[in-house]
Amino acid sequence: MKALVLVLGAALLLARPAAAAEAPLVDVLTGQAREDYKSAVLLYEDHDYTGAVVKFRSAHERSGEPRLLWNIAACEKNLRHYGNVLKLVERYRRETAGRLSDERRRETEALIEAVRALVSTVRVVVDEPGATIFVDDVPAGTTPLPEPLLLDLGQRRVRIAKAGFKDRLIVQDFAGGSETTLSVTLERAPRVGRLTVDTGESRGTISLDGTVVGEGRWEGVVPSGSHQVTVAAAGMRARSSAVEIRDGEAQSLSLTLEPEKKSGLSPLIWVGGGLLLAGLGTGAYLLFRPEQSASPTVGTLSPGTVQLPLTMHF
Repeated sequence: MKALVLVLGAALLLARPAAAAEAPLVDVLTGQAREDYKSAVLLYEDHDYTGAVVKFRSAHERSGEPRLLWNIAACEKNLRHYGNVLKLVERYRRETAGRLSDERRRETEALIEAVRALVSTVRVVVDEPGATIFVDDVPAGTTPLPEPLLLDLGQRRVRIAKAGFKDRLIVQDFAGGSETTLSVTLERAPRVGRLTVDTGESRGTISLDGTVVGEGRWEGVVPSGSHQVTVAAAGMRARSSAVEIRDGEAQSLSLTLEPEKKSGLSPLIWVGGGLLLAGLGTGAYLLFRPEQSASPTVGTLSPGTVQLPLTMHF
């Protein structure tokens, strides 16, 4: 393996002219592409291969010069990203078809064969379309994948994620030069969300859909859909609010209680269809209370007097 890596290091030098008549990159590139290329070379020489990849890619996007693909591959080799090296060199071979000297073409073919020994070809078959596949937490494509993944040898983390489904994580060692297939079935995630209800300093009793769940502050997992939250406390005005819970989302609800307002009619009482001031007290009641004595004897009233009974109905 060490000898193979040394061969790669010798082969993946910064791009040189493919033929004697081909001018150096610094003379071919213009404008911002030329400036990006010069910056990339400085970063490469300073062993900042990640930064050099960014600058070389920018120069390639601006110019379309295929030799820059070789330079990007040289950086990826130093980062031990052999799958990326293989894809870049194969693309370089396609885009320079008919332009390479025999020596350079043989060199390119030999390099491709050497790198294949460090890469595993992995087909990922997922039963759900639209799932995102991550390799070592880097997005690698969306299902169904148009082509197999090229994974570097060693232990890799393959994660498949889709909204509404549980993530699937596969941690596996891959041997270079191998081919394998990963068949994945995604399981639907529970349709739930999280809800937090806070009553502030009122310390009210919290009910969810009619069931008491807490006091003062409550947080929990709630099925997706519409729910009714009610907060109540002695001497306070109860408050209710509807809330819509969405799959996998968290929501917060603040319901602060206020003291009940006392009615301004509390000193009055209803008596016989009318209002009577409660403040009249016992004296008023006695004043208007019907006499408890027996009915007057006929003939004892003076002529012309009409008796009006003052009976109240409570």
